[in-house]
Amino acid sequence: MARSGHTLRDSGTALRGLALVLSFLLALSVCVACKRTPKCAGELDRDDLLRLQELAADDKYPCPEHLEPSIEVRPKGVRLNGKLVATEAALPIGKARRINGLFGALKQNRETWKQSHPGQSFDARPKLDIDPMCDFGTGAAALMTTAYAGYPNLRFRSGGIELELYYDVPGPPRPDAEDLAPTELWVTRNDSGRYLAQVKQNSVLVQTSEQALGIDAAASWVATRCAGPGGRCANVIVLGSNGEFLGAATLLHLLLKTPPFKARPPTVRFVTDG
Repeated sequence: MARSGHTLRDSGTALRGLALVLSFLLALSVCVACKRTPKCAGELDRDDLLRLQELAADDKYPCPEHLEPSIEVRPKGVRLNGKLVATEAALPIGKARRINGLFGALKQNRETWKQSHPGQSFDARPKLDIDPMCDFGTGAAALMTTAYAGYPNLRFRSGGIELELYYDVPGPPRPDAEDLAPTELWVTRNDSGRYLAQVKQNSVLVQTSEQALGIDAAASWVATRCAGPGGRCANVIVLGSNGEFLGAATLLHLLLKTPPFKARPPTVRFVTDG
């Protein structure tokens, strides 16, 4: 009986030791899981989101690309933060339309950031690098898609031109919007490569260049006709073009340098349907 009791006690001690080891390993695995680096792209599971919220609360948010995404637009496709999100076949030519792969990825990143930073303002500044040889429709579509996904404060580069703009997205008025009637400066390029400049208020034509102008003459017309006591003649520039995107970037660069718009840049919209 003594030997049997001793054996039972040894077995009980062994079982308790095994239970302690298993508890320690379980706690260690849970700790490692909660401290792991969460992913930044795509749909996140609950653990990833909770971890991002913890890191955001400690000012250690590991996904800076959510606020400052890097977008490369090439004739062969579009990359977001180095990852291909749209192939050549998905890119619009001639007409600007939403690039679905880019839109979905950006929207997911925006929602992830907002869930990780509840109550905070989403002050994002995307940066686009647009190949100057891209079709105008492709470049315009990338800018429009980025803005519609919730990133309207844009910086873009094309060739040697770098610009910052606020893309005109339909919706509630911006908090800093001026109390002005909707006034738009339309500058559109025809098939011969010349430009027609028009000022419209509530879709009603107010001023026009009357004849198509060269690119420098179009910018001069805007500088002359749009100068006035208010400092500018429109709060939205609507730009239509064709051919390579570099032409549109050059024109916009010239327009934003004119006195009416240099001090207070307007919002901008690109169109491909006239």
